Amino acid sequence: MGRERIELCGRDEVLDALRGTPGASLTVLRGPTSSGRTALLTRIGDELRESGSTVLFVDAVQDHADWDRFGVRPLLAAVRRSFEQLDPGLELPGAMRSVRHLATAETYESIAGRSRLRAETGRLLAAVGARGPVTVAVDDADHVEAPLFVLAEARRAGHRVLAATRTAQLPTEQVAEVGDVADEIIDLPMLPDEASVEILRRAARSTRDSSTPCGARSGCCSGAREP
Repeated sequence: MGRERIELCGRDEVLDALRGTPGASLTVLRGPTSSGRTALLTRIGDELRESGSTVLFVDAVQDHADWDRFGVRPLLAAVRRSFEQLDPGLELPGAMRSVRHLATAETYESIAGRSRLRAETGRLLAAVGARGPVTVAVDDADHVEAPLFVLAEARRAGHRVLAATRTAQLPTEQVAEVGDVADEIIDLPMLPDEASVEILRRAARSTRDSSTPCGARSGCCSGAREP
């Protein structure tokens, strides 16, 4: 698999690169704190939805438990939130129940339990795309001990996977694994101070104006032109 590593400074360039990612691929958006990873991931997710694509946005921090090494709980929470938008078929409810039943600390204690969890997570991700592949956007993927479990299974199911991680946050072996598996890695520099302040201002406005959360978030990328 030909992996490409790209270093882009302009946010328009990054958005163009994300727009061009193909299906059944894994693109890692990597940068330090205050590099605008979440803003970019949110922006491209909003654009894809507006164009009619289905996007499953996974917040790896939300609903995460320390024992959940693979991050299946945040994935399951994302599927629940987007259930109607996913146009669920007959398989999805059953797959959700199976993963929910297995998502326990006890499951992780045995090889057999982890194997069953892997199989059922793969079935869940296949059911998510029963009506066609979706874009799976995973924010703060490095918050999970072994993020490649979900990322690789999502790509195997035929989905376009976009994952945002903090630079040097994962252990060395995890960084190497992500690098080996990813189809493309986009490295982001830290935003200038004035751009970081603007993002914080827009985030604050988004919190105050809960009636338009997506619109408030979608334009918070420094240097990004409105489409």
